[in-house]
Amino acid sequence: MWQEEVYRALDGIPAASACFMYPDEWPDGTVITYAGLNDVPEELADDGEYTARIEIKVDIWDKEPAKTRDTARLVIQALAAVGFTRTYCADLYETQSRLHHKTMRFCRVECTT
Repeated sequence: MWQEEVYRALDGIPAASACFMYPDEWPDGTVITYAGLNDVPEELADDGEYTARIEIKVDIWDKEPAKTRDTARLVIQALAAVGFTRTYCADLYETQSRLHHKTMRFCRVECTT
């Protein structure tokens, strides 16, 4: 399942905490959150689903913009290693929490048969 692959890939990034959705207690330092956005049939063959398009979002949070940028490079590499391609990226700033926030989207097509 993609969920385990994504967690292992993101959990292996040094100096960052990875978690599904949002942590119960926000740790200090760089935090990487991820979630699934879409899992839909991509190709149909022989009256059934042949491949699926998996879309995920990954968000990086830190007080320092350089850390979000550097971590984003590592996230892109880690997810590319498990077959995901980056499709979107934006830099944001959360005024209430004063965190720099980089949001990214990734997708991959996988065989379902």
